[in-house]
Amino acid sequence: MVFIMGMLFGLGAMVAWGLTDYFNKNVVEELGNIRLLFWQQLISLPVFAAMIFFFALPAYNPLLLGISFFSGILMTFSLLFFFKALSVGKVSLILPICASYGSLTALLSVVFLGEALSPLQKLGIGVITCGIILISTDLSELKKARLKTNVAGIGYALATFVLWAIVFTLYGWLYARMHWFYVHMASSITATILVSLILFIRRIPLVPSKTSSPPARTTPTKLFVTLSGVLSIVGMFSYAIGVSLSKSALVAPISALFPAVTIVLAYFYLGERMAKNQWAGVVLSLAGVVLLSL
Repeated sequence: MVFIMGMLFGLGAMVAWGLTDYFNKNVVEELGNIRLLFWQQLISLPVFAAMIFFFALPAYNPLLLGISFFSGILMTFSLLFFFKALSVGKVSLILPICASYGSLTALLSVVFLGEALSPLQKLGIGVITCGIILISTDLSELKKARLKTNVAGIGYALATFVLWAIVFTLYGWLYARMHWFYVHMASSITATILVSLILFIRRIPLVPSKTSSPPARTTPTKLFVTLSGVLSIVGMFSYAIGVSLSKSALVAPISALFPAVTIVLAYFYLGERMAKNQWAGVVLSLAGVVLLSL
């Protein structure tokens, strides 16, 4: 039962991050990757401040604290790369690369964290990975894309893929030694400070000017950024609880299904069509989740 609950929290992270990505897409072009991440992290700080009274302070351990801050640095750059990739590259090229972090996290967790997987679970991870690639890829758009014009986006996507896999593996190691709440609080504080320094050094204003292109929309942007920040931290908490109840090698591939939520939302609310291969990817991914639960 505990194992199944862990998987359900992994699905919760998938939904929350899928919604986050949906809102990010609506504002990243206007705000830019650095400004968007700043506001996203700033919104998370009051959440941590309100929740800190519900968790006992951990014993001081400089090693664990240092690794938590280090993971925050890696997560900061991974998100900056991810937002940048979305703004300069084709989504049909970017998402399949970034969302593949789940399979690499599973591999790293088995090798470095000693997590064991049954043959069916290994098959399930493989099936989910194939499903993610199909869901995230619009073949018609992919045929139109010219690889030479999207090299920058692919580079950012590959960096995101590698950094996410490393960070989520580190999280799995930390969760076994330190409460997940303080792991992510340290990570969020690090991200806020680091992005603030980048904004200051590059002299980027906190809000886009009225003469910017595209022009600032104000109210929808504020709403979307707020929802993005809240859902992002909900997804991270759900992921952490899921790993605490199960394994990184199982929860990471499930959480990596977040593009399915984004694409389905775009289909219903933005009128964007889904290709046949994307529908096949949804079915394949669901089959993979079933295999993981056996």
